[in-house]
Formats: sequence, structure tokens, C-alpha cells
Amino acid sequence: MNTLKYFIIGFVLTLSTFISSCDIGPTDALQDIIQEDLGYIPVISNFTLRSPTASETSPTAGTDCTFDLRYWSEGEIDRIQFWVKVGGANPERLDDRPYEPAFSNITKTDSLLFNYTIPNGIEAGTVISMEARITNTNLPDFPVSREVNVTVR
Repeated sequence: MNTLKYFIIGFVLTLSTFISSCDIGPTDALQDIIQEDLGYIPVISNFTLRSPTASETSPTAGTDCTFDLRYWSEGEIDRIQFWVKVGGANPERLDDRPYEPAFSNITKTDSLLFNYTIPNGIEAGTVISMEARITNTNLPDFPVSREVNVTVR
């Protein structure tokens, strides 16, 4: 009878240890280090091509495109940059601006619209990659970025 008691107690302890250890994510330790030592990293919740929309025709050379960036951070945001990569070329920085609050009550994020005109002379089928990078004040070596790819028709 005592062996059955010890077996049940051991089983319950093992099961409770297993269940409680599942609550820790693989990056929680990294997040704790960044949070405690330097601050928080920014979050890009959405980065999309706003116009022309998918229901319209794909953009051609000379088309004005508007990109919609939605982001937030518990830490202090320092800079927002936009980079473009046309085809296989090296990325080129288009814009580098300091943070200006633009809170949206609808999405509960800061919002920023960025306009870019596809250069003339781009061949059909070329992929243009627009990248948004956000850097917090105390974490210049940990920018967060998101890309949107647009194929020229």
C-alpha cells in the first residue's frame, strides 16, 4: 500500500513539474535580459502596400505606391528608416526620420504612411522590396524590420 502511495505522489509531482515547465517560451530569457538591461525592442504589427491595392492592377514603372506602417513600443522609439531594394541591387536608404507620435485609436498602434514612386525604366517582373526599420533609443544594434515585396508588371 505504501508503494502505491509513493508512486501516486511521484507521478503527481512529475506531472506538475512538466506542466509548469511548458509555460516558458524559448525566447523569454532573451526578452528578460533586454528588458532588464537596456529596455524594450519595438514591434511592427503590420506593414502593407496600401495603394495600389491588390484589387487594382499591379504597379507599373512610374506608379506612386503608398505603404502603411503600424508599430508600437513600450520603450522609447528613436528612428524609423525606409529602405528599398530593386531587383538584385543593393538596398538603398530612402528615408531616415526621428520618431513622431501618430497614435491610431482604431488599431491601437502608431501609424505612418510612406510614399514611393517606382522608377521609370524598371522591367516587368522586377521585384521591389520595401523595408521598414524601427530602432529604439537604448537599442541601436537591435532594429526591427519588416518587408513588403511588389512585383512590377
